[in-house]
Amino acid sequence: MAEALQALYPDVKFTIGPPIDQGFYYDVDLGDQTLSADELEKIEEKMVELARRDANTSGTRSRRRTRSSTTRRRATSTSWS
Repeated sequence: MAEALQALYPDVKFTIGPPIDQGFYYDVDLGDQTLSADELEKIEEKMVELARRDANTSGTRSRRRTRSSTTRRRATSTSWS
């Protein structure tokens, strides 16, 4: 959510609150701006966009790591006679 807010409102200021049982929360300062229902929808859309981007990126990294691990295993299991 913080990344989405920062993308949509570059001047936003965050303060991380104390930890709670489910993680932590942010205090968000948008200055004089108040959020309407339409703006909350835009924030949610941006969050989904960023989550999808991150999911695609992490999948690519994961596949690369798997190939590297496989290559390392092959290299270490080769016996030279």
